[in-house]
Amino acid sequence: MEPDIPLCDCEKHIQRDFFKLRSPERETLKPSLICERDCELTVLREEIDKLRLKMLVSKEEHDQEKEQWLEEKNNVITYQKQLQLNYVQMFRKNKVLEAEGNS
Repeated sequence: MEPDIPLCDCEKHIQRDFFKLRSPERETLKPSLICERDCELTVLREEIDKLRLKMLVSKEEHDQEKEQWLEEKNNVITYQKQLQLNYVQMFRKNKVLEAEGNS
């Protein structure tokens, strides 16, 4: 099953050529030209399939990296909140000790 990816201009061009080859005009072409065009189309379709696969792999890798980055970001934010809470607690204890020392 082909991935649901919009056709690029080059693929639209290939499809147009492909359908031209399947048209009645094709009967007037020399068999060698028909074979040559068929081979070109096959090579181009294979290249498109490879590029689609490469794009899907790249997208998957990007999504995984993004997910990992978000997880690490959340860990950092949690750590920073804990540090801030500890600082506020220490600040309050210092104030209490200073007040007791001044009394």
